This record gives sequence, C-alpha cells and structure tokens, in this order.
Amino acid sequence: MDTTTNLVDPPDTDPKRDGKGKLQQTSQPQTSNRHSRLPPNTGSSSLSNLSKKFVASALCTLVVLQFFSPSGLSVTSLFKGHHVYPTSVLPSYNLPDSIARNLGPYTPRYAVQSFDSEDPIPTGLPLGCEVTQVHLLARHAARFPTTGALKSIQRAYNKLQRAIERDPGVIKDTPLAFLADWRVDLGTDSLVDFGREQAYGTGKEIASKYAHLAGGGVFVRSTSKDRVLESSRWFKHAFYGGSYPFAVDSLPSPDVKIKTGSKYNNTLSSDNCAAEEESEQEDVAKRWLSVYAPPITARLNSYVPGLNLGNDDIAALMSACAFETVYHDKGRTPSPWCYVFTETEWEANEYYEDLRKYYESSYGSPFGRAQGSGWVSELIARLTGEPVHVSGSVNRTLDSDPRTFPLPPNAPFIFADFSSDNNIAHIIAAMGILKDADALPSSGPPPVDRLFVSSKLVPFNTNFVVEKMSCSDVRYARNSVSIDNSERDAVDYVRIVLNGAVVPLRFEECGDLGIVEGMCRLDEFVRSQAFSLGGGGGKRRDECVKGRALLDPAYAPRAWGGRYTPPAEARAGGDEDYRTGEAGSLSVATQTVGA
Repeated sequence: MDTTTNLVDPPDTDPKRDGKGKLQQTSQPQTSNRHSRLPPNTGSSSLSNLSKKFVASALCTLVVLQFFSPSGLSVTSLFKGHHVYPTSVLPSYNLPDSIARNLGPYTPRYAVQSFDSEDPIPTGLPLGCEVTQVHLLARHAARFPTTGALKSIQRAYNKLQRAIERDPGVIKDTPLAFLADWRVDLGTDSLVDFGREQAYGTGKEIASKYAHLAGGGVFVRSTSKDRVLESSRWFKHAFYGGSYPFAVDSLPSPDVKIKTGSKYNNTLSSDNCAAEEESEQEDVAKRWLSVYAPPITARLNSYVPGLNLGNDDIAALMSACAFETVYHDKGRTPSPWCYVFTETEWEANEYYEDLRKYYESSYGSPFGRAQGSGWVSELIARLTGEPVHVSGSVNRTLDSDPRTFPLPPNAPFIFADFSSDNNIAHIIAAMGILKDADALPSSGPPPVDRLFVSSKLVPFNTNFVVEKMSCSDVRYARNSVSIDNSERDAVDYVRIVLNGAVVPLRFEECGDLGIVEGMCRLDEFVRSQAFSLGGGGGKRRDECVKGRALLDPAYAPRAWGGRYTPPAEARAGGDEDYRTGEAGSLSVATQTVGA
C-alpha cells in the first residue's frame, strides 16, 4: 500500500502561529446562554417592552432571593454561563446512524451528546474557569481487522462461495446478489487511510481547542504496536502544524515508546495479563449471540440451498460491514453487507459488542480494574506533580525517570497517551466511571438506558480527555448545585470529556457537583481514586500475571522540542540512538512504520 496516499484534507482548524511557529493565544470564545434565565440574544437592537418587563421582574425576584434564600444564591450565580468550544468536524462513514453507530468498537469516533439523557452536562467551561492541564488518552485510529477477525470473515465467505458455486444464479433476486462480484480484499492489523485522517485530525483538534496551552508542546507516549504507534505519530505531526498528506516514514516519533507483550509492564497495553487472556469471559457475549443470530442465520441460509452459515459467521459478516466501509474509499463507499441486516439486528449487534468489551475488558472482567489502575496512578501523579508511589501495576523504571515521565512544573501542559480499546475499557473500570447499576444481562434484552455502550465509549480514535481546571470568582447554580469561589482564591478542579461528552462523576467525594457539572475538586478527585492509589487490587494483579515478575524496559526520548528542558544527563547522548539491553535499559524510539 502506498503510505503517502492522499486523504481528504480535514477542515483547517490549525490555530494561528507566529513567525517562529509558536501557537498564539486565541481570542476569548463566545459564551453560552445555557444557564441564563434571560432569553438568548436574537441580535435585535433593543428589547421589546414585554422583554423589559420580564427582565425587571426577574431582577426583582433575584434580589429577593439574594437576601432571603438560605443557600445565599447570588444574582451573578444565575447569569454565569459557559465558554463554548468550537465544534470539530470528524470523519465519518457514509452510512445512516442506525448502522454506523451500532458497530461497537468499529464505529468511527463521533461527537457523543451526553451520558445523561435527562439533563446533559454542558461541554463548555463555567465562566471563571480555565483549563491548565490536558491529558489525552487515545485509542488508535481505524484499522484493518486483526488476523483472527479476518480469518472469521474469510471462513464465512468460503462457505458462501462453495454454496453459490453449485448454482450461481440462485442469488440473483436476493439481498446476496452482490456476492457474484464480492471478494475479501482486506489487510490485517495496520491503519487504513481513514484512520490516518482520524489521527491527524485529532492532533489539529487538540492543538486548536487548547491553543493557550499548546505553545508549551505536548508529551506523547505510545505502545510499540504498529497501529498505535502510527496513530501517535500522525497526532504529533498534526499538533505541531504538519501538512497532510505526508510520508509515513518521515512522521515524528512519540517521545516515549513502550514495548508491548505479555512479559512487559506497560500501562498503555492490555497484553500482559495472561489470566485475562485465558479466561472464558468471551463465552458471556456468545450467549447473546445465540439469542439474536439464529433468525438471521436461518434467513441467509434460506437464500442459498446447502448454505450452512452459523452464528459466528453472522458476527463476522456484520463486522465486515465496518472493516470494508472504513477501507474502501475512506468510508465513502459502504460495504454491501451493511444493508443485508435490519435496524433491529444492528442494535443487537451493538449489544453483542458491548457484552464482549464489558465482560472481557471492563466491569464484567475479574481483572479489568486491576489492569487499568496503573494508568490512573500515573494520571494522579501528573495532576498533582507528585511521583507515582504505587508499584506492581506501573513501570517503575519509566515512571521514576524525568526523561520518560516528566512531572509539573518541568513538564508540558498537554500529555497524549496512545493505547487500545481494551485498555481504555480497563481504565474506565479502574476509575469507576460510567458504571451501570446492574451487570449487563448476557441473554438480553439489552437495557435501553445502559451506560456501557462500546460505540460511545471505545470507538476507533477514542478521545478520553482529563482536564485540570483552575476556577476563581465562580458563582453559579444549576439544579440546586453551586460553586462559590467568591473569595477569588483559585481552586483546582478535574473533569473528564469522553468523545465530546462530559462524564458525570458519581463519586461520594465529588458530591452533587460531580453529577450535575461533571466537575470535582482535585483533592476530592484524588481521594475518589483510592482503588488505584492503593495498589489497584494487588491480589487480582498478582493473579493477572500469574506471579511472574514483569520487565520494565525504558525508552528515553530524543531531545524534546517542548517547553521544558530535560536534565543534562538526558541531553548528553544528543540525537544518537543507544541501546544497552532489556529490562531497565534505555533505547530511543526510532522505528519507522509503514502502512
């Protein structure tokens, strides 16, 4: 495949830069009227008499509230709004949402509206708050199927081909007529051009959205898995204003690349838990497959005499819809398989994928929380500027070295870690967010209001963003919840934005503010993560690795071009590569990755 194939250039969202290439501060964003009791500004030069009377009445009411309300609610509290972020244009499949958003983890990232259907949390920041630090945890962008998934698709195709060869005309007037010319032409594992466009777009999006921090650079970490590594390189290239398309071999490397494998301690990888790999949790999802797939199997088999598709074949052919669409013409030419199945069947497919992620990698897995706890510990260290204190679930060699794990104040304001959907599912469980009250039922029916929906949580190019905010002179209220920092002392808060939607923080430590605004004081948020800071379920962690001691290979970055200056000993080697062994060794990440 030509690695320099042109992609559709995303809209130019790159922030303005000065003559030296540094990012400039953007103008103040507009504010939202979402919390205002006044009607939105319609652009008229003056209010009507009726509107004036309304305002006068409202102000009188507010004055009364100010003096007599037991909560001490202020006039300014009801009129404070939110900063509004610009909307990003995300690459998408040329499919109706009823299909495109029911493909589980093979769905392209889209702007999720809310995780709370009753009262969505505003995505803009409360006035008086500003983001001071950003932590992006990203899934690799869209890819070909894995080797195992492709074999399943090929196996189903072989069954179809053998049956049709007996009487090629039998499919002429059926939904399978396209099979006369259909062939499996997919590759395996690596990014597709649609995915390269996604990763590049994310780099531009983060640099633009957080332009006031981007001038300090970004510190990028990645696993050594090709699709993850290449995603991180497209991101970094775009973040610093690189053009698109661009030769893959010339893309910048991440600042730290961590080896992936069963014997390595890697907080960005899910490949080091032997017990999870050998568990039978995948059987849970197959119970649901045995419920919804048989009618589909019977229908397709009825079109071709002698065809003997099974339930697993149905799951494979439904996945072919996603993989062919994302590969052919960068999402613009849908796979014919997408239209073989009904809307109800696509909803059943989504739930099948939800069950797989839930029971194999997240809340339903006995090892999910333990697996994700290491990254959460690293997040807390970056948020607080304190070293990582836990052991076992983190790479001590990397995390104790300022070259490979810089901490404030000698660090950039933006961090970007590239990982996989399974690992992000682990981290969601470790943090305790978006947890359904009851475990997902393996035999259905799918809970309509479930929180764990894999197409929303871990699609291709997932963006899991943790924002650290400083808020001062903030006084507003919504749903009887208020922030009152009227003494003007700045207070640090944390919130999580997952694929565009603010995540409710339903922790006791965060109180109602966490539910209504998705915000939590930093110190309270740290206390809410006691599971990870306490070692992340040490017993489960030991069971996970089956008592083996994982290696801690370290990868020292090249001289970093960001805001902080690495220690002298880190600069001593210049840009030359150096390798001194395995566990505890240093090695520059220099791998050139092709498509």
